[in-house]
Amino acid sequence: MAAGCGLTTVSRGLLRAAPSGVRILPVRGGPLEVRRLLLARLPQPPDRPTLRLAAALRASALDADSVRSE
Repeated sequence: MAAGCGLTTVSRGLLRAAPSGVRILPVRGGPLEVRRLLLARLPQPPDRPTLRLAAALRASALDADSVRSE
C-alpha cells in the first residue's frame, strides 16, 4: 500500500489517467505554471523514429498550448 501522501501538478489532459484512489483537486489563484517538454537522446544524429517522436511531442505540446489559451 502507498504511503498515503503525494503532491504534484497534473495537466487537464491527464486527469482521466489517474488511478483509482488518487484524489485530484483544482488549484485556483496560484502563479501561472510553465511546462517544459524535453527529449533527450545520445549525441549521434537522430534517426527517423527519433525525429518522428520529436515532431509528435512538439505537435502535442503546441496543441495543448492552444487549448489552454482558449
